[in-house]
Amino acid sequence: MAAEIAWDLSSEYPCQVLNPQEQDFGLGAIRRLPMRATGETLPGDWVGQPQIPALTFADANVLVVNAHPYATGPTDLETVRWSIRERFRQAQTLVAFAQTHHDPLLYPGDSNTTDQNDA
Repeated sequence: MAAEIAWDLSSEYPCQVLNPQEQDFGLGAIRRLPMRATGETLPGDWVGQPQIPALTFADANVLVVNAHPYATGPTDLETVRWSIRERFRQAQTLVAFAQTHHDPLLYPGDSNTTDQNDA
């Protein structure tokens, strides 16, 4: 699927940082303007391997944190508790990353959480 996306969108969105994986665990960033892979990632387990591409916007280097925390689905109570703990740990990881990087950061994505959750 990643190859099809890359091919179909390449003329309009030539800057692509794709990380295809089996099942639905791949991530990707697609942009019209220049973007580059930094090789940075986030520690820990995530849905897919987090990506941190960089782009230039208004003469500033901007890091884009492309990471997908775990969701909670209809399942047993222990799995629900585990996913809540993992999302909190993942949120702490995102905060630590932001605290150690001085460039502007964008985190567009689904955090699988609400203002009612500690994460």
